[in-house]
Amino acid sequence: MQLKSSLLKKRSRLLLLMLLLSEIATAQIRPPQPNLPDAGSLMHQAEQSSTFRRTIPDYLPPKEVLPPEMDLTQAKTYAFPLKSFHFNGNKLVKTAELMRILGPIVGKDVTSNDDLKAILDLVVARYRQDGWIVKAYLPTQILENGDLTIQVVENVSGSGTQR
Repeated sequence: MQLKSSLLKKRSRLLLLMLLLSEIATAQIRPPQPNLPDAGSLMHQAEQSSTFRRTIPDYLPPKEVLPPEMDLTQAKTYAFPLKSFHFNGNKLVKTAELMRILGPIVGKDVTSNDDLKAILDLVVARYRQDGWIVKAYLPTQILENGDLTIQVVENVSGSGTQR
């Protein structure tokens, strides 16, 4: 019986030792949990930083304000001769080149919005010859004096240089 009791004590000690060793081994495997900041405290730190206060619009050039567009969707009749053309916003195709294309129209009568749309189509077609994407429109103006101003918006896709 003493032998049994002694054997039982040894087994208990052995079991206790194994249990202690497993706890020590597990504690060594688990890395200590650092005190990580939460998202709110990170945001607060960023807001305090002077570099955070600089926003994206500070880096962008000012947006160009374009004149309002004439409504050419309504059927309208005119009776005036074209005297001259003026272009705004054209950088990719020079004014002289656009005047060369529209020159034969100077002196002819404009009778409808369809005539005005055809003039704009000629400007857009010249850009498309070179592979450019543009919009050409007539800003609000008095047409009857015969001086036609055409607004060109180059690279209307908004993704850098288009070709």
